[in-house]
Amino acid sequence: MKFTIKQKDFLKGLLLAQSIAEQGGTMAILANAVLTTDGEDALLIRASDLHVTVTSRIQSTNAIQGGITVGAKPLFDIVKNLPVEEIHVQKTGSNHVELVSGAARFRMVGLLSDDYPDVPIPPE
Repeated sequence: MKFTIKQKDFLKGLLLAQSIAEQGGTMAILANAVLTTDGEDALLIRASDLHVTVTSRIQSTNAIQGGITVGAKPLFDIVKNLPVEEIHVQKTGSNHVELVSGAARFRMVGLLSDDYPDVPIPPE
């Protein structure tokens, strides 16, 4: 997974995700947000506490398709303090996520997006 996104757009989606992501619950993975590229021009950010689920679709430029889960609150805190408006995000080996913005570079441990619990999607 590899994409480029504007900081303000990424923050909007992460704000919703980190408000839903369950901290200190029975399933540690629920503290994560699922990041999934959607086609060539969108990123899906999803979080759930198994009672409430939120999904945001945000415009991005996707170079490589894929997905991963990352700690929602730590990711939000990093993104909000990045110095440059454009952020380059990529999944590296061993399920790590690397964020690059200007001279700033962060690396976070992630989990496979397939390990995130399935949440029923209501009919439209």
